[in-house]
Amino acid sequence: MITDDFERSFFGDITEKITTITKKRVNIYKLENRGRDNE
Repeated sequence: MITDDFERSFFGDITEKITTITKKRVNIYKLENRGRDNE
């Protein structure tokens, strides 16, 4: 049971970090494309 809880919290943290990083990258990508469209 202890290992299940550990894995759940451990992988949950990683998933949250990946999601946050992906959202930031998508936002940066959108901003860059918006800048190109305006030129």
